[in-house]
Amino acid sequence: SDPLTGWHIINLVEQSELLQSIWLISIVIVITIFAILVIYTNISVSTAEAITAPLNEMLTYYSEVEKGRFDLSIPVEGVEEIAQLRRGFNNMVSKLGDLVEEVYHEQRQLRKAEYEVLQMQINPHFLYNTLDSIIWLALEKDNDQVIRLTKALIQLYRTGLSRGKDTITVDEEVKHAQSYLEIQKIRYGDTFDYH
Repeated sequence: SDPLTGWHIINLVEQSELLQSIWLISIVIVITIFAILVIYTNISVSTAEAITAPLNEMLTYYSEVEKGRFDLSIPVEGVEEIAQLRRGFNNMVSKLGDLVEEVYHEQRQLRKAEYEVLQMQINPHFLYNTLDSIIWLALEKDNDQVIRLTKALIQLYRTGLSRGKDTITVDEEVKHAQSYLEIQKIRYGDTFDYH
């Protein structure tokens, strides 16, 4: 309606033309909604992948740490939250590696100290018993046995002291065992045998 003239303007449109326009608008709306859904889905997948890919990479690193690899370092990159997680992971692995190394050295020192204490307890008794056997053999005038026993004792302590080294060769260890067994064989006679 025109306010100046008061006339009403009426426009007549054929129904088929109107339906065609509605159909065209409906198709455009459906295509637009479909395009928006495709774009939204792509954005969602890309965002999810941007978050999960770095996390999956970190899981790979975690499994390596579980296997005992403490020399790993994840590159610190990505969005701030992921970069912060990676920095935390690197710090944790570094500290964990240091702690494992420290515990290993402490355990090694503890085992070494326990071994040395045990040796200090065993050696005096063994030496006393062997020297006592040498005295008894000397009193019985069994010079061949005295010589064998004394040589075995000398060899045992020569190898046992190992010139202050922490490790000895397998050959030296075998000689050490043979000397010990020879001493026991002489001390216990027929009641003790070895191969």
